[in-house]
Amino acid sequence: MAGSDDTTTLGALARRLPGLRLRYQTLDRLGELQGELRRVHKRLLMLEGRAEITVHSPAEQDETFLAAAEAVGKRTKLGQDRLWILWQAAANAAPLGLPVLEAGSYRGGSAWFLATAVKEHAGRELPLEAVDTFAGHPAAAITPSDHDYHGSGRFADTSVERVREYLAAFPLVTVHQGEFAAVAPALPHERYGLVHLDMDLYAPTREALAFCAAHTPPGAVIVVDDYGSPKCPGIEQAVDEFLAAGPGFQRWHPHTEQAVLVRVG
Repeated sequence: MAGSDDTTTLGALARRLPGLRLRYQTLDRLGELQGELRRVHKRLLMLEGRAEITVHSPAEQDETFLAAAEAVGKRTKLGQDRLWILWQAAANAAPLGLPVLEAGSYRGGSAWFLATAVKEHAGRELPLEAVDTFAGHPAAAITPSDHDYHGSGRFADTSVERVREYLAAFPLVTVHQGEFAAVAPALPHERYGLVHLDMDLYAPTREALAFCAAHTPPGAVIVVDDYGSPKCPGIEQAVDEFLAAGPGFQRWHPHTEQAVLVRVG
């Protein structure tokens, strides 16, 4: 019987949930569990004779965005929801006509996407500085504020050579190898209109936000990835401390595990 099947499915799911632990293996399985919950919910609605309400986001109607998101593929770990936030951030920052900064480029997918988004909204390519160690997390950058998911060397499956080759289609993109604090003094621009921070760790994010406070004008947009993520508690701490210091930013929380900071003063 259908009701019995659903009871069995819910019972099996309920037995799995108490055993979940917030560790590396569990975090990688959360997406699967969310999908299972959605499927169970849909079946329950069908049993009750109710239709599931489907909401289409603006992102699904923007073919240019969809093409750019599909093009980066496995070059980024950012899902379509987070890419859509970057797309909107690029649209809002484009009128400033200022360079773009990304700290935490990994395999270059998000930098490629940002360069594409900026060109689409500004009508021309703008300089983009992409910064990463390209050797994973440095041991010295990991603090007690960071989850043990982020061990030394994590995200080392990349290289600066491969990323530079990948981004060669954009003449104004410059790839810098090194920790942000070491690279920042040599960055060539005084002001940035759009910043993307995706470094996963508390200390580098705190340092990058301090840099942004000194190098962004009113209207500039900073998107901080992993804000509110269980596996990156240091990011929320770094952002909240930054805002508490009163540097003149509004915070928007789109619930995509990102924080959008807009310079207002």
